[in-house]
Amino acid sequence: MKGLRILFLTPYYDSSRGNSITTRRLKKLFENAGAIVHVFPYEEERGEKILPLLSEAEVVHALHIRRTAEWLKRKNITIEQRFFLTSGGTDVNEDVEDKQKKRVMEQLLRQVDQLIVFTADAKERMQVSFPFLQEKITIIPQSVEEWHETKSNIFLPKGYPNIFLPAGLREVKDIFYVFEELKRMSDTFPTLRWVIAGEPLEKKVFHQVKEVENAYPWVHYYSPVPQEEMISFYHWADVVINTSISEGQPLTILEAMISKVAVLARNIPGNRSVIRHRDNGYLFSQPKEFSTYLKEILNTETYRQVTERAYQDVRNYYSPKKELEKYRAIYQRFFSS
Repeated sequence: MKGLRILFLTPYYDSSRGNSITTRRLKKLFENAGAIVHVFPYEEERGEKILPLLSEAEVVHALHIRRTAEWLKRKNITIEQRFFLTSGGTDVNEDVEDKQKKRVMEQLLRQVDQLIVFTADAKERMQVSFPFLQEKITIIPQSVEEWHETKSNIFLPKGYPNIFLPAGLREVKDIFYVFEELKRMSDTFPTLRWVIAGEPLEKKVFHQVKEVENAYPWVHYYSPVPQEEMISFYHWADVVINTSISEGQPLTILEAMISKVAVLARNIPGNRSVIRHRDNGYLFSQPKEFSTYLKEILNTETYRQVTERAYQDVRNYYSPKKELEKYRAIYQRFFSS
């Protein structure tokens, strides 16, 4: 990859979204391998600015299938260079179920040299939906680095247990899936605190969160903070939860695991790709299970064993070094090293 000129297309780069975090990570990985990377966040920049970047690029690498397909079609831009795609979460789990979105995605996928997905489940879904991709899909799990200590002025409420939900405020995140269970548990644990942190992406969900925060003193919402300051939330948390209806491969779960914080996540494919139930975390299929497993995971010895296994798993299987090796292997099929 040394000296290779890469144009990286992404929906977002400046806002605190999963797309921007993934893009920043991949940009850093590719640059560490010697590539020259220009990022173009097409939902944040004017379209014509891409033209000189496109003319100079030797390869185009894009994040999120459906969003990229719609934008390229809208701007009437054709990719003539080698073209790689890294999937998101909603494009694989939701967009393929919509006939119109799937049709737009197919037009783009027929042009790609390689599609990268995060999990085996995602690979299977894409092969079933687009059989022509059989030989063009590679699984590359996301990676996380261990946190470096940073100064932060974030004030977080004192309590126990401290429950942290990092998620953009969108319907698909199903923020209130276990809310009634948390309400009941706040009677058992009078000092229970629930913190939600994420970009207010959908107004309806944002207003719901603010209403609940105003009504219940143990609920707290925080606007997004720079990625390097997220360590403050993980250090505060006793348990990180994920309640999403669908996920690609949630980076927040990996961030919790590398921080040695217990994870309690909804039993969906993206979460199952990382968590082995009662081994390196817990999976719940309905709200009542959430309460049962939360009490179980708070047992001191259980907590220690689960978080230690989770930490070792992330170091062994989700390291930046391993992620880069797999991306480098793909690039080397098409370009000399």
